[in-house]
Amino acid sequence: MTDSSILGSISSRDITELLHFTTNPGLTGIIATEQLLSRSQLSENQYLEHIYRPNSRYRREAPKYWDYINLSVSAINAQFFDICSKGWWRDSEMFWVVLSLRPDVAADSGVLFATGNMGYEGMLPSTGAAAWEGLFADRTYYGFGKYIRRASSLHPRYPTDSQAEVLYPRTLPITAVQRIYVQSDSDAARADSVVGIGQHDIEVVTDPSKFSKARG
Repeated sequence: MTDSSILGSISSRDITELLHFTTNPGLTGIIATEQLLSRSQLSENQYLEHIYRPNSRYRREAPKYWDYINLSVSAINAQFFDICSKGWWRDSEMFWVVLSLRPDVAADSGVLFATGNMGYEGMLPSTGAAAWEGLFADRTYYGFGKYIRRASSLHPRYPTDSQAEVLYPRTLPITAVQRIYVQSDSDAARADSVVGIGQHDIEVVTDPSKFSKARG
């Protein structure tokens, strides 16, 4: 069941994609199993335990939220991406990809919305159209008892807080993936080879801007 109010908002805000970044081992798992899995589901899957590498080394949100897939609206959480790619996994030979997902999945039943980073103190996500619209409010909760104001120049497709999250329960089918972004042509060739092992033809696009902090 989908929420028509959220679908209408997605259209009026010209939101064309939700985003999720992962590593090439993560991409391999997604292609092989034909689905995105929450961290809890990943740990239970016997196939993936041999290739799984978490984006982050630590999960600070409550364990009950580990069974959700963390997505961003229109732009990735670049601050968190930098911590993962340039901090925790800086010396790794892995490369990174950003998955572009159909935005209409945000209207599916059971999806939660958080105005900021789920790892921040006091962040309590909720469901429904009001919670979705709360991502784009003039004043949103940041965490740690703090609030931030929406920049007047920010396009309607972007949440007020760049770290806002859409939490999708348990699994997303690979058919929700629209395309895969990579940072270089060499990564594109490697990602194409991973996609080639699967049954779905997914476009791989070289676009370094998808990994940056810029929001228009």
